[in-house]
Amino acid sequence: MIERNFTVIEGGLSGAEGNRTDDPSSWSEYRFMEAWATDTRLMGVLVLFVHWRVKQTGAELRQFFYFDVSEYGLDRFEWIENGDQAELEMMENSFIGGLGAEKVPVSEAEAVHLVNKFIDHNAVSGLPLPPGAEAFYFITGRETALSEKEETELFDKLCADTSEPEAATNYFLMRCCEKDEEAIRFLQAAGSSADGIKTFSKYPQLTFYRNDIERNGEETVSRSIVGDDMGRYTEIYTKLVFKSENKGAKDRLFVESCEIVHTMEISDQEAYMNLRHNEYITVFDYSGSITTFERGATELMKRAMPVEEDGGLVFMIYRTDNSHVTKECYHIYDDLLATYYLTRSGELICATNSVRDSMRVEFDIATSGISSFLTPKGNFQFESPVMNFMIHGDFDSFEEFLGVIRDE
Repeated sequence: MIERNFTVIEGGLSGAEGNRTDDPSSWSEYRFMEAWATDTRLMGVLVLFVHWRVKQTGAELRQFFYFDVSEYGLDRFEWIENGDQAELEMMENSFIGGLGAEKVPVSEAEAVHLVNKFIDHNAVSGLPLPPGAEAFYFITGRETALSEKEETELFDKLCADTSEPEAATNYFLMRCCEKDEEAIRFLQAAGSSADGIKTFSKYPQLTFYRNDIERNGEETVSRSIVGDDMGRYTEIYTKLVFKSENKGAKDRLFVESCEIVHTMEISDQEAYMNLRHNEYITVFDYSGSITTFERGATELMKRAMPVEEDGGLVFMIYRTDNSHVTKECYHIYDDLLATYYLTRSGELICATNSVRDSMRVEFDIATSGISSFLTPKGNFQFESPVMNFMIHGDFDSFEEFLGVIRDE
């Protein structure tokens, strides 16, 4: 394992309760080297990376920011001083491994603007800044006010392609469901009659589970399955009309009109029937050490999101892009490639949503350094997902779990 030694870099206001600094000397200690951000703004999350060089010492400071638009704001910040390439890649994967992101270069002014915007969002929303925030206070020492045009161009840069009606439809409805006013306004055509904020104002914040699209030129009719935090599900039919415009570096489809044509509350059972899908599970006996089974143990696991559960270790492996949002039938779970679950009793259970992904997982396992510790035990297909029940249940083995669900 790589041993980390993260050091707080003192800025102009270290320990000063998160206030900004207007001391230009704190800014001048750092020379901007490069920055990038993910093109995932329309998914409601954004990762920003900024690389500085400390002028006095020559130290390399690399910072990562994780920003969630709808709920948590800027809730994660980490940095590396003079780390090696392996350490940098590990941290980068821990930030963007679950996003299906492309990295887009941003300028110094754009990076500073984004950091200030993250801080402002947390302040307005009453959210605390993440631990270690004092290490980026020096960034606020320089005002880099972007013009309205430059802000729009930056937003455009941070958004995935919406030049096709399916992508434009899914992203727009997703942003409406999450009450993301900035993104909704961006995705609406200039001077149009569309008002996604008003159209969805009667609903609380919703999770966009599924969307089926019928396309007619640059007009779409969607059937969406959405749910709220109270466990209530609704079927919403929406009609969108688009037109092509350019607000930044590329042509997009923007919403010219937006209308909800029909809604109907549906039961938990109806929602379940609409969201159910096949799940493919492969089980192995694992004879290696649990410390050997870490991010990077296999090629796919290099970008996995690890979660520690009572029953063992879970690694969520996501796809490297968000192409599932461009489909005429969108499902929220399609961004997940596989789940690896190493139980404390010594079983590795791998779950996917398709045969193709299952074959990819088997190849990943067979060509990894841990393959010598693995003995295949069986392959299973289920007509609805069961992996979460296994992970959160009190089971010592997959065989015991099968016995329980067969009896039900």
